[in-house]
Amino acid sequence: MKVEIGESLVRTWVRHCRGCQLAELNWKPSPMWSSEITAEHERWYREGAAEFSKKVLKKTSSLSQFLGQAEVDVFGVRFFEGGVEKIIAADIAFHTNGLQYGPKTETAARIVKKMFRTALMLDLHFPGIPAEIIFLSPKVNNATVPGVEEASAMMQSFFESRRGHFQFRTIINEGFKNIVLDDVTPLQKHVADTSELFLRAAQLVGLFDNCPQVPSKTTGIPKKSTPRTGGQTLPIELVPNDPNVFKRLLIERGAIKYEYYQDGQIRTKEWSAGNMRESSNVLGNLRSSKGYRRGEWQARGMTKLIVKITGYEAKPE
Repeated sequence: MKVEIGESLVRTWVRHCRGCQLAELNWKPSPMWSSEITAEHERWYREGAAEFSKKVLKKTSSLSQFLGQAEVDVFGVRFFEGGVEKIIAADIAFHTNGLQYGPKTETAARIVKKMFRTALMLDLHFPGIPAEIIFLSPKVNNATVPGVEEASAMMQSFFESRRGHFQFRTIINEGFKNIVLDDVTPLQKHVADTSELFLRAAQLVGLFDNCPQVPSKTTGIPKKSTPRTGGQTLPIELVPNDPNVFKRLLIERGAIKYEYYQDGQIRTKEWSAGNMRESSNVLGNLRSSKGYRRGEWQARGMTKLIVKITGYEAKPE
């Protein structure tokens, strides 16, 4: 079976950074499972068709056909005290030239369709279990970003009054780097598992980190080397992750900073952000702060920073 490098990366993140003891690629429900589509599911399907436009459910004549096409790139299950604590269902789109699902409206419709089908499928087979449904992409062109972010917001709004234990997220561009890539890459020094394709690739490249540069065969000019650590920025996650929503709530309520350290400690600090304005750059403000600048956070032994709006939701994991 072909394994896509983006899916391997997200599986590693779900296993090691999100704590899922089980994580499977290209997961599909079995047609042999005993499950019954209820009248409530049928009603949601009709309401979704009306609310999300016909593009979302085109080429599907029934809910059973719609669910029969369900597949999740990475399906993770986290257990706690003998029970299932959370399910993480993640889909990733990795296109080097930027997310390409056709026109902007088509891209948004495709993501809504993925999330809607996953949510219905989870409620059918795993009723009552909290689930995080995530769409990830490392490169989304600026013109497409609003539609991608709106997709998860639409899903959250639709299910808020129907199934409050569903959480919908999009992790794209800089957020993908800060939340996923920067958390996974250091694991290459600690995880020895040949099934972890992304980590194995990183380990292979890492074998040559300290090798001297070889002059180019064509010009005889040594290749320039790029420092690997001096330019690193502190991985920062905002909760909520929409920068504009975060900034507005930050000014109104303030936030809590959760500093994560290599020794396992998590230290908290209040952030009143009294000098923050609508025009301010939240991430730029944080990264220029004392202790979070390049070189300083590494020296302190930090691994990442999560900043959560006061009273927004549960404490970050």
